Order: sequence, then C-alpha cells, then structure tokens
Amino acid sequence: MHFKVVFSPVFRAYFHCHERNMILEKEKPTVGDLLRKLSRESAGKIDALIFEKDSALISAGLMIQVNQQVYTGTLLNQTTVPLEDGAVITLLYYVSGG
Repeated sequence: MHFKVVFSPVFRAYFHCHERNMILEKEKPTVGDLLRKLSRESAGKIDALIFEKDSALISAGLMIQVNQQVYTGTLLNQTTVPLEDGAVITLLYYVSGG
C-alpha cells in the first residue's frame, strides 16, 4: 500500500524532507507498522520521539494525523489504527512548556 507521510519540523531533522511517499508491503498495515518502518529507516534515531523507553508503547508525546483524524500516542496504545491505500499520515510531536 502507498502512503504520503508528512513530517513536522522535529522529524524533518532526521528525514531531511517535508514529506515523502512510502510503501508498506503488508496486506492490512497499521500506524504501528508505519512507525516501526520509520524507526528502521532512521536507524533508530527517532525512537526517543515515537516510543516509550521499552519500545513496546508509542510515546504519549506523539500525535499522528491520518487523513483528517488525529490520534494521540496514548490512544494509539489502546487501539489499532489501520491504514488505507493513499492515506496521508502526518507525524506531529507534542511539545509543552510554560
């Protein structure tokens, strides 16, 4: 399946582009599958941004928009989000401060 992945600025530092087209060779790919592929392609450099310490959980600081629906890392840990061919996925990193 083919997707367009759009990177927020923090991810652009690792992938050196604003967006890119990707293919997942899986019959029913999920957001988790996409994150694992991006982790491999970055040689693990983005793992601190997308995973909790044990890498089994998606970081609470990550937000992902799939087409028009936004998912927090917390929600992604509670449900499987399937991807459809042609989806646009935006990786956002939640930053807070005062």
